[in-house]
Amino acid sequence: MRLVALDVGTKRIGVATADTAVPIAIPHSTVEVDGDEFAKIAKIMQSEGAKHLVVGLPRNAQGEETAQSKIVRDFVASLQAFCVKRAIDKPLVKFQDESLTSVVAEERLSQNKRKRYAKSDIDQEAAALILQDFLDSFDKNVLEAKSNQENIDGKKKSKIRSRGIKIIAAVVALLILAIVGAIAWYADVTNPIANTNDCEAASSAGNVMQNCIDVDFTINEGDSTSAIADRLESDKIIKSALAFKIYLKLEQKDFVIRAGTYALSNTMSVAEVANAIQKGAAAETFSITFLPGATLADAKKRLLAVGYTEDEIDKAFAANYSHPVLQDKPAEASLEGYIYGETYEFYKTATVDEILMRSFEELYRVIDENGLIAKYKARGLSLYQGIILASIIQGEGPATDQPGIAQVFLLRLQKAMPLGSDAVIAYAADQINPNRDKTDMSYLTSIGCPWNSRRCIGLPPTPIRSPGKSALLAVANPAAGNYEYFVHGDDGKIHYARTDAEHQQNIKNYCKSRCGIL
Repeated sequence: MRLVALDVGTKRIGVATADTAVPIAIPHSTVEVDGDEFAKIAKIMQSEGAKHLVVGLPRNAQGEETAQSKIVRDFVASLQAFCVKRAIDKPLVKFQDESLTSVVAEERLSQNKRKRYAKSDIDQEAAALILQDFLDSFDKNVLEAKSNQENIDGKKKSKIRSRGIKIIAAVVALLILAIVGAIAWYADVTNPIANTNDCEAASSAGNVMQNCIDVDFTINEGDSTSAIADRLESDKIIKSALAFKIYLKLEQKDFVIRAGTYALSNTMSVAEVANAIQKGAAAETFSITFLPGATLADAKKRLLAVGYTEDEIDKAFAANYSHPVLQDKPAEASLEGYIYGETYEFYKTATVDEILMRSFEELYRVIDENGLIAKYKARGLSLYQGIILASIIQGEGPATDQPGIAQVFLLRLQKAMPLGSDAVIAYAADQINPNRDKTDMSYLTSIGCPWNSRRCIGLPPTPIRSPGKSALLAVANPAAGNYEYFVHGDDGKIHYARTDAEHQQNIKNYCKSRCGIL
């Protein structure tokens, strides 16, 4: 039977755990009293599989309850009400006298002069003392009840006292045996199930021993320590889930659960299994980089390169997703423009869907942190339209030129003029023929509306690539000015003009080579 014990304070609550099969109380953790303490305690009890709660109840020197006793009882009543309200199993509570437990706990901790301890350590140790007192008094309570009844006959006091001494001696002897037995049990169940030498000998002889097991053990996001321990036992990798949990409490208090797949064997001890899980997580991850300005086709190639199949990729890109960043994207539109350029790290168990959702989240973080939805709205653009315009700006020039380019495009939209972006027309041509001759510029006139931004007014139907942060910000914060034209010069610079006459002069002065097709 699993038990959880609490040392209730006004700022912190010490927590300890035990199993009646091995009656040793173990300090567990400290819960801060911050308004969420009931949920945290309920979660601890669920993860430990405990239905019984032992709570320390303070009393004064005369054994009477105090004002603090009422606080503790009110706390327990509120905890039980919390569980009922949330359809959680209400814990079965046993109050245990906790007189001076904090003092004893501090004295015990102070004996270890080589280790510094905090107030939270005292709270945990006090909870452990409360629980150990409860475990030690299991049979003693029954004995005292019987003794009280026998005291009615005064003539039998001496016999009862003698009998009580014998019983106490027997209980002490049993406790000593239990402790010795628990130590022996723990030493046995933390050892490997199978012997490495026997397994290797059987393997070299071409035999397969039934008790020699090698498995790829998978830990998923959200798996609890208790669930992992239970699966290790059921998969016959370790002898005892309880022993695994005790080992982590005693030896690896900083044990971190990481999702991943681990090569484990039942020739490994509990310590070796725990260390393998700790050390192996880093090897079970991979990185993938999506670039700003890349298209969906580029993103799919990168996913293929890290090992995903075309079928996995196509299904993920065709799926429907629910995310705030997709709020005004038409249902029939692709995910073009939404694969945010960044380097991401994933566990090898990650699906393409999870990778896409991560990129949506990163894109939305940039949008949300910079208040872009409201800023786009102030310029007459929805979020989707803002992303489309940012994708065009991304294709037209580097970050230093993007605010100026944004100013021109926003003014053209305001005046109902064609954007005049060749990047939009080139994207449309690539969709028609990805293998086209890039030097053939006839597409500038062959592409029709709504994709020919030289002739068509307004934005194209979709983004043309993934915009980077600088392009997204440029839409919200364009450069000052009233330019309607710009041209990329042979000198690598962008030259702006307010009128078509100025623009034609800029072409004549700065764009003799690049603008030869105009």
